[in-house]
Amino acid sequence: MKEISLTQGQVALVDDEDYEWINQWSWCAGLSRKTGDFYAKGWGGTGRMTSIHRIVMNAEVGDEVDHQNHNTLDCRKVNLLLTKRSGNAKNTLLRRDNKSGVCGVTWHKRTKKWVAKIMVDGKSKHLGYFITLGAATFARKAANCQYGFHINHGQPKEKQWLN
Repeated sequence: MKEISLTQGQVALVDDEDYEWINQWSWCAGLSRKTGDFYAKGWGGTGRMTSIHRIVMNAEVGDEVDHQNHNTLDCRKVNLLLTKRSGNAKNTLLRRDNKSGVCGVTWHKRTKKWVAKIMVDGKSKHLGYFITLGAATFARKAANCQYGFHINHGQPKEKQWLN
């Protein structure tokens, strides 16, 4: 593993075999307004602004590259997965406005119960109403496994499970 120097005191991690190829271009640390994460951005020989992770994975238009450990500057192949939007959605962080602490679990005021849901292929699937948060959490975690969601899906930003 080698480091590519970026602006703003940041570095991107790449595999040894990609270092010479990637390091021939200048890169900067671009801050995403949406997520607050840095991405390694530059021209990368493509004629337009791109990211190191897209070059490493040879991503085409319409492809997404998922950083499995949620470290957007870790551009090693072991951390990257070439996917489509639906696949990338299976490894998203817990939203900042989530009040239950569990992705897909909310409090249902009218029934005074916890409700669990999951979004699969653009369709919301109702998993049930539950008396306890623990039961709703269990149902959602089981559905994550059933539908092939990543182990890191729904984790808070500060909790990165894989390195």
